[in-house]
Amino acid sequence: MLNVYFDDRHVADLWLENKFYCFRYTGLDVPAISLTLQVREVPYLKDEAKPYFANLLPEGEARTAIEFRLGIARGDDYGLLQRIGGDCAGAVTVFPQGEQPSSTPTYKALSIAELMQLIRELPRQPLCINHNGTVRLSLPGVQHKTAVYIENGTFFLPENGAPSSHILKVPITTLPGVTHTVENEIFTMTLARHAGLNVPDVELHIIGETPVFLTRRFDRYRATDGTLKRILQEDVCQLMGFEPTMKYQNAGGPSLEDCANIIRMYSSDSLSDIEHLIRWALFNMVVGNADAHAKNIAIVQHAGVIRLAPFYDLLSTLVYGTNLDSGLAMSIGREYDLKKINQENISQFAEFLDVKRRLVQKVGRELIERLISSANGALQVHQESYGENSVVQAIADLAVKRAEMLDELFS
Repeated sequence: MLNVYFDDRHVADLWLENKFYCFRYTGLDVPAISLTLQVREVPYLKDEAKPYFANLLPEGEARTAIEFRLGIARGDDYGLLQRIGGDCAGAVTVFPQGEQPSSTPTYKALSIAELMQLIRELPRQPLCINHNGTVRLSLPGVQHKTAVYIENGTFFLPENGAPSSHILKVPITTLPGVTHTVENEIFTMTLARHAGLNVPDVELHIIGETPVFLTRRFDRYRATDGTLKRILQEDVCQLMGFEPTMKYQNAGGPSLEDCANIIRMYSSDSLSDIEHLIRWALFNMVVGNADAHAKNIAIVQHAGVIRLAPFYDLLSTLVYGTNLDSGLAMSIGREYDLKKINQENISQFAEFLDVKRRLVQKVGRELIERLISSANGALQVHQESYGENSVVQAIADLAVKRAEMLDELFS
């Protein structure tokens, strides 16, 4: 049996029964861990809760490496949760029965040499597994990354499920023709902020000789006593009951219409959040982010308010040309091809999201004006801060070119 904690409070238990996931709250006075798993006396049986927990886990090569290192069978979500479920996305932590989070969070300070070693080993040891057996954390996604705690410029590894403050990513090196992904994501996130998107703070650090992407976690906050606390966060796959393998629309996963319906169902300000969703979708179309899937859209719940989360994992895939698929993860109207979107698709997009076309036009015009006016300035600041980079230069050129080309779609 696994014990499920909301922040540092034991609120539920998770177990397998005839290979099915079973989930039960410990009482009626505990907070719900999910908007779709409301507190009740009756347990959730026969995998009702499985998609929620499966979406807390890493994917792709990172997951395969972790399973191999820890001796866990391929695809064993429950076994993986048991070993690495200590610090997850959102407010949940998972521990084997008999173990529990430390009453006082503990962190191991990293020297520069130790930090450099961690960065070098991250592709082989994702999420810092095997680090003295004390690091228990899980982050969804396919990239090589880990979670750290940073205070006064010092990097710490969270131990025994202590909450982390930042997510750290290293460059992707396994895809032919795909380079400088850290610089790509830093600059694309910067462009997103200029374009009016709500994004978390990001920084590029050079550790040793490796560029590292660092972002502050928006699912954490400081309590009045100064301690770091967790915020409930759920992505669209979790909210719709899809396993992470179903995150792409053309694989049967959620569409932008589904995302809009989730926002209308749960958001405390659905009108504003629907507009944010439109801006996000159009930004991805302009900068050429074909990998904007349903796990990149999330809801956060804090202090009784439910809102669309800040946007994350933004980078230009189109800048790599034919080295990456240019088909969108979620279609604009009925079109998946970034290079074929037309006015009819924009009208379909508005219709599917059940909004007026003039709202999409307004958001699109504002987005394009902001991108055209800010791209070169953002590029100059990036170059002054981090040096010149061919991929970043290409993203700036691509964004302006596509913004000018797509402007007529919103007339």
